[in-house]
Amino acid sequence: MILIDEKLPADPLRSEVVLHVRRHLRRALRARRGTSGDLALLFGLSSKQGERLKLHRALEAASPIDAAAELIAAAMRPTPPVITLGHDDEHIARCHAWLRRRKDEERAFDSIIATDLEMLLVLSKARDYATSHTPEAPAGSEIPILIEGETGTGKELLARAIHDIWARERSATHGFHVVQVAGLPPDLINDELFGHVKGAFTGAEKARLGRLEEANGGTLLIDEIGDLPPAAQVRLLRFLQDQKLSRTGENEERSIQVRIVAATWHRLDDDVAQGTFRRDLLHRVRVGWLRLPPLRSRPGMFTDVVPELLRKLGQTAVPPITRSATEALALYDWPGNLRELVGVLRVALSSAGRSTVRLEDLPPHLQRPYLEQPLFRRAPGFLCDEADGQTLSENLVAWRVKEVVASLNAIAPPAGATDASALRDFFASIPDASDEHRAVIQQLERSVDLTREQGRLVAVERTLTKIQRAPGLPQEILRALDAEHKIVTARREATDRDVAALSAATHLNDSPWFKLLSELRQLPVFAKQDPVHLLQGFVPLVQLTAWLAPEVIETVKAFAREGNILDRARQLLRQNGPQLLEAARDTESLEDDSMSEHSEVEALKLPDKRRDWSREHWQGIMKMFPSKAAAARDLGIDVKTISSHLKRHGIKERWTA
Repeated sequence: MILIDEKLPADPLRSEVVLHVRRHLRRALRARRGTSGDLALLFGLSSKQGERLKLHRALEAASPIDAAAELIAAAMRPTPPVITLGHDDEHIARCHAWLRRRKDEERAFDSIIATDLEMLLVLSKARDYATSHTPEAPAGSEIPILIEGETGTGKELLARAIHDIWARERSATHGFHVVQVAGLPPDLINDELFGHVKGAFTGAEKARLGRLEEANGGTLLIDEIGDLPPAAQVRLLRFLQDQKLSRTGENEERSIQVRIVAATWHRLDDDVAQGTFRRDLLHRVRVGWLRLPPLRSRPGMFTDVVPELLRKLGQTAVPPITRSATEALALYDWPGNLRELVGVLRVALSSAGRSTVRLEDLPPHLQRPYLEQPLFRRAPGFLCDEADGQTLSENLVAWRVKEVVASLNAIAPPAGATDASALRDFFASIPDASDEHRAVIQQLERSVDLTREQGRLVAVERTLTKIQRAPGLPQEILRALDAEHKIVTARREATDRDVAALSAATHLNDSPWFKLLSELRQLPVFAKQDPVHLLQGFVPLVQLTAWLAPEVIETVKAFAREGNILDRARQLLRQNGPQLLEAARDTESLEDDSMSEHSEVEALKLPDKRRDWSREHWQGIMKMFPSKAAAARDLGIDVKTISSHLKRHGIKERWTA
């Protein structure tokens, strides 16, 4: 028997899309309405692959899906015998196309422009809910639907489309009604929804139908249901339970058949948690649940949807909008979503007249963020836009590409190799006036500069590659960019060679100070130390030694010619008094001192305020640090303060001797 693996993509949205499409394919196949193409899509195969495997033969089996798995296994001979359903990138692309076809087949969605995966999934679910073909409710029932989404995302437009699909399926002639809740006082909301009889309250001179009764046989959209007051929530809940209501001021109940669609910008789960919305009402309203994504999270919104919106608004120019204007639109956050976007496009069309909408036709608050970017970030639009109606001639393309490349000089070079900078700082701290030492410092300065240039050219290369990968660039632009990319690559490769050649120079390797560092790096205590931190720790030690005993500098240089620099230096340090001996101890204990100061202090778990340090904390400090000077340096306090705290806690100083 062949096992079927129901593997899903890692991304939650993609997983939801795959499950949605699988459900539809399985339903069609079980109902004997499926095709060999459905089987191929289910198993992540192309139509041609399905034809080659003769999947149409599986349609006659009692279980077409199991039979198709057998056919696929016979051709592929998997070990173990497991066939995995579609879930990879190619399968997601086929599911995307399936959702797009399903949207295009439904004329009720003609007024809704959508190309991105998430919005197409929402529309496919809406079509299911409209006809009640969902697992949540049996066919034939009119399930309540909740549409959540930020302001301006098109909630009412989607609700109207759902009504149109439902009305067509049921051959209903009753209309689509809307009641807007936000901004109305509680009493008026109750009256809007449920109506009243004559004399129900002062001023009720005649009876009035509520919106629920007016919509009998049709659909009622309760817009901003999250703003319903508590009393109206209770009455709406009772109505949803049995489709019966009574007007204000009467005892008689009336049976009403109305489909409820609710919309809100609220997250009703949050409102339930805060106690402003009834949990039982949420469960009644949210049988079908749709959440419209905001404009800023919809991929392809500005490249695919904006041109279509412009055409719907009457734009006839080709192209309808320049690339730079489209990119400027994409930079904005759009808190008002589609409603705000349509308003901006109307103004832009008015400014452009019958011409292509350009950057200058957009409002200033959209122009400025785009123009504040360096030219290389605006490169795709700058390269593609027509200039005062000119076509993109070879000369114009070459000029624009040169301008983009020139703007790449604005890319700040990196700080340079950290190890080279630290090595340079170490050598610069040594008071050695010899020509050899100056040559080493110059070599290190050159190394830092070359490394920075190397990093800058790498960044320029990557930026050019990113520009080349921008979708929709004409071939003449791509050719010009490729030529410039090769020039930059050649410069970067030459810099690589210069860096390698400089690294092989003999000045550094012949330096006695470099030999000393090499010996230190071989010691077990320093073997695992980060080289940069090690060098940074040596700089103050060298400065201290040069200040206390300047003759040591020349002595260490002499030792370098004979080898065993470290042993000889230690002997010299022990002969130069207790201060140098203290420095020697600090040098040998760098692993327990400044090289690991962050781990030392963290290990002690000291309170933030020094006055809260206990006797145990100070005893821990005594054990942790090899000297009072080391403790003072790492803890950021002076030695006298340490002594006073130890005395206060009655701790004998181990460092006194």
